[in-house]
Amino acid sequence: MRRDGAERPAGAGPSSALDVCSMSPRLKKFIGTLLLLLFVAVYAFIMMIVATAVLPHGNKALELGFYAVAGFLWVLPAGLLISWMHR
Repeated sequence: MRRDGAERPAGAGPSSALDVCSMSPRLKKFIGTLLLLLFVAVYAFIMMIVATAVLPHGNKALELGFYAVAGFLWVLPAGLLISWMHR
C-alpha cells in the first residue's frame, strides 16, 4: 500500500527506499556538500601519504606526473556525488 492509499500494480516490484523516504533537494545538497568536503580532505591526506611513501625523492618529473594524476582522480567520485545531489 502506498502513502496515498492506492495499491501498487501487480508486478511493479518492491518499493525502493527512495520511494518510502524521499529526501528534499535541500537536504540532499547539504549531505552531499558535507560528504564532498570530507572526501576531498581524506583523499588529499591519503595522496600525501602515498606520495611520501612511494615516490623517490629528487625525481621531479615523476612527482609532477603523480600529482597531476592524483589531482584529477578525485573528480570521478566527486562527479558521481554531485550528480546524485542534483537528481
